[in-house]
Amino acid sequence: MGDLPVTERLGREFLSLPIYPELLPDRVASIAAELKKIASPQARVSRGDGVFHKKQLRHRLMA
Repeated sequence: MGDLPVTERLGREFLSLPIYPELLPDRVASIAAELKKIASPQARVSRGDGVFHKKQLRHRLMA
């Protein structure tokens, strides 16, 4: 744990999705597809420190 244990714990427990009025339908479809990939039974989630690869997911969702 670092200097912000509550923030770090919450960061492991919550997923923030990009949702806003200007979000285009093709982006919604892309985000949904990425979420389906990580939610599938075949998905391997690394839990080395209790956190799946959020930076990788964030990058994929925002691409």
